[in-house]
Amino acid sequence: MKRRAALALLALLPLEAAAIAFCALRDPTQQIYELYPQATAFRSLVEHVDTDVKKVVAAELPFTLHNRELGKHTLYVALSDGEPLGLVHVRSEASRWGLIEIAWALSFDLTIRDYRFQRCRDRACRSLAADPFRSWIVGQSASTLSRTVTGNGAHVDIAQLPAGKGEGELAAALVRSALKTILVTEAIWSSDIANLLVRSEPGR
Repeated sequence: MKRRAALALLALLPLEAAAIAFCALRDPTQQIYELYPQATAFRSLVEHVDTDVKKVVAAELPFTLHNRELGKHTLYVALSDGEPLGLVHVRSEASRWGLIEIAWALSFDLTIRDYRFQRCRDRACRSLAADPFRSWIVGQSASTLSRTVTGNGAHVDIAQLPAGKGEGELAAALVRSALKTILVTEAIWSSDIANLLVRSEPGR
């Protein structure tokens, strides 16, 4: 009996570790200043990603947040002498080589401004952090990225992505992450972003 209980506990450990990994995102201080070289500071907006947010994402996409992605998440606002420059939202995404962690820079209209890998063990990470993939995804919105989703709604169509041989799966994971990042940011922080837009207007 004790042996069975111990085995059951060991079986649960990988699931628990994965759940922690999804939410235990590193503070992207270095990435914020790389993504916004003119930034002099940043502020953090912490909110809870719950099942209601998961339903919002599921209503827009054929794939949604995993339960292990729920919990407290942070939106970072890059500042230059107190003036907001843009947003940074870090999310984890499952890939063939384990979890990847991406710091997404978003403009206030929630288009992709840039990105940095914080964690990635795939050999394709370096090439997908550069052109042509980078030039392709920068400026994309949720509506334009959603066009890459296949007709049956299960996957991202790798053939539509500017990815080289062996890079397709990771590129698709990046697109999934970008889509979920935009939708989660809009669902949770839309009022905060509206206030930031007012502050960033000329003459304010």
